[in-house]
Amino acid sequence: MPNDTLTLALSGDVSLEDFAKAMENFSALINGLTAELAPDNPIEWVIDELACGSAIATVKGDTDCLDSLYAIISAYSVVGKSLQTHQVIPYPDRIKTPAQNLTKLLEGKITSLRFETASDDIIIESHYKPDHPLKPSYAYGRIKGTIQTLSLRRGIHFTLYDVLFDCPVSCYLRQGQEELVREHWGKKVFVSGKIGRDPENGKPFAIRDISEIQVSESKPGGFQRAQGVIKLDKGQPPEGLIENLRND
Repeated sequence: MPNDTLTLALSGDVSLEDFAKAMENFSALINGLTAELAPDNPIEWVIDELACGSAIATVKGDTDCLDSLYAIISAYSVVGKSLQTHQVIPYPDRIKTPAQNLTKLLEGKITSLRFETASDDIIIESHYKPDHPLKPSYAYGRIKGTIQTLSLRRGIHFTLYDVLFDCPVSCYLRQGQEELVREHWGKKVFVSGKIGRDPENGKPFAIRDISEIQVSESKPGGFQRAQGVIKLDKGQPPEGLIENLRND
């Protein structure tokens, strides 16, 4: 699934100072990967999204040399997996140093980092378990939310704000699926696909292999269809109704 974005997400209590340090090292890591893997191909990395209410940053690479771009995205995953498993990062110091500096943030109130691309989710946690590294769970299902951002350059990526947890969810469409989302910006929708969830709190963070997007619209007077669902006794006080609901 080709895509031109890289995402870094921080979990836990993220202070402004820690977020600034994370962004400094995130930038240095990407610049190091670019200098190492695409020295002769200019790539401009721009902020694609800073998720409101969450410590998540997504950047997008703009270049005509897609092979170099995809090599950098693949290498970003390699760095994340090396950090997750405490293996040696197979790149020079200009890449190793900012990557290792990111893990130093785990010594404080930040509980985990997530390296995300269109095809990978790598979680690096503060309490490393050599035999059981923290891994996201995946299952097919659907999530209701509002489409807040939309990128239609090469890999089609948009962000859905989940109505249950009020958290941003990265959604990745395949080429040729543009029409599924083109008219839905700002609307509440149901997105069906393979949902990735944080193993610590169960919150969704990504949807891939998207099969369907349905608009969720409330119809005028729809509340009237609920008539008769609850049986009321004449003269019953509110506290009695609540007790009956709890017992059902």
